[in-house]
Amino acid sequence: MGKGVKPASQSSGSSLGKRKDFGGPQTHRYDRDEPAGQRPPRFNRQTTKNFFPIRTCGICGKLHAGICYKATGGCYNYDRIGHFVRDCTRAHRPMPRTTPEESVQGSVSRGSSIISRGRGRSGDNTLGNPSTMDQPEQRSTLDRVYTMHRGEEAETSDIVVVEKESLEYMPMALESNQTKQVENIIHVNGGDGIHSYARNSSLQRLVLKRVRPILEDTVKAFYDKSLSQKFAIVDMGCSSGPNALQAISIMINSIFTLCKEKGHNSPELLVFLNDLPGNDFNSVFRSLPQFYEKLKEQKGLDLGTCFISGVPGTFYGRLFPSEALNFVHSSSSLHWLSQVPEGIENNKGNIYMSETSPKNVFEAYLDQFQRDFSLFLSCRAMELKANGQMILTLLGRSSFDPICNDCVQFWYLLTKSLLEMSREGLIEKDNVDSFNLPWYTPFSREVIEIIEMESSFEINNMKTFGMNWDPNDNDENQDYVFDKSTSGENVASCVRAALESLLASHFGEATIDELFSRYARNVGEYLSKEKTKYNFLVISMTKKS
Repeated sequence: MGKGVKPASQSSGSSLGKRKDFGGPQTHRYDRDEPAGQRPPRFNRQTTKNFFPIRTCGICGKLHAGICYKATGGCYNYDRIGHFVRDCTRAHRPMPRTTPEESVQGSVSRGSSIISRGRGRSGDNTLGNPSTMDQPEQRSTLDRVYTMHRGEEAETSDIVVVEKESLEYMPMALESNQTKQVENIIHVNGGDGIHSYARNSSLQRLVLKRVRPILEDTVKAFYDKSLSQKFAIVDMGCSSGPNALQAISIMINSIFTLCKEKGHNSPELLVFLNDLPGNDFNSVFRSLPQFYEKLKEQKGLDLGTCFISGVPGTFYGRLFPSEALNFVHSSSSLHWLSQVPEGIENNKGNIYMSETSPKNVFEAYLDQFQRDFSLFLSCRAMELKANGQMILTLLGRSSFDPICNDCVQFWYLLTKSLLEMSREGLIEKDNVDSFNLPWYTPFSREVIEIIEMESSFEINNMKTFGMNWDPNDNDENQDYVFDKSTSGENVASCVRAALESLLASHFGEATIDELFSRYARNVGEYLSKEKTKYNFLVISMTKKS
């Protein structure tokens, strides 16, 4: 994330049908008549019946509500991917054709340039109002270069015409230099050193432990319906260290336990671990022999039936062939955006949304999340088999207010630490002003609206739960005694393990020790006066057949 980088989305509802209930007091049934919560005064926006406001889109430049179809790359008559309007079976008028000699080169590319959880796409096509369109039935690969005939561009605003001389630049338009640069920057701390993610990811481990009953029940119920002889699962945003194999271990154990109970032969399991190329996959691979041996001892696993491999790349893009997967899991990853939202250079003195952020900053962050999450859903819909399932766990927030304490306070304390250092001349104030996080913690209704608008998945269940900032302050640790210095260091170590690469690339490695020393102190002081929890969302979904 270079110093000058301040990189850069909308909805008709659909019936959610019946929902599974995992039980527990925090299970939410989302009724259309349920109040959406108190909106913060700063927005005061005109809203549509579909929750999202009508405003000038930051992607296509047009006025519309809901998710921008540029994110999914759909045809603007019918939101199909892989064809132009002139080829659409639901187009209302024929597109004129001319001779091949008059043909020119055009391009439509999908999505946006990507910097956070991996690489992505960029594009410049325009779009209509999604509220007037049907929803997609199928999807295909995202990036294409097409030939169109001269005169077609006059018939529709959905096509960007590029002259032949520009064609050689098209591949670069699909993958920007900025994308490549940041893709190699963002990763958790590898290895097993004192500041490594392996030694400072107990919070994420506790999150997986809380979700484990949902994951086990869902995998067993889903596999029980098919008893397929081949079953493909993927953990997206697997990271490294002991957590990297925890989720797949839960899923594998669930399947083999079910097969043993039913007296069936175990299936061949294709298990994929996905994260950005900068992830420490080597440490994950080195742990596989021990992992296999443990499965053999505990479950009697035939080592010839479980095949684990790494898949580096962003999940904000295609990673697998069409209909190659049965089950997708992701934990503590999807709150990372693909890039810092565009147009927030005026967010001075902040590294995220705050009380002093201008209105456009809030809108830009929401737009970016809408675009990223809809693209994630679109790609997974293409990769999952019919009725395939997903369980996603991500940081969210407990209120419609985008600056409620459970989603911004820990970033405010990091901002405070940076500003302290700038006042003392340890870092440049301009560097603080030019840094924003590629991060968004959505409210549950924002997530629901995007899933409904994208329309490839049916929500089975959504739950929320809270976790203390200090992972040692949990219900299982009966010996825990609060100490502000220790607690501050625990929180700072977790944040450092996940964020150090990003901060070091912008502020310099020499600043990191001092920054997190101050951050630990500020967090400890805050927790001595108020205990704030992280708010997590767990979503179970099924791909529509």
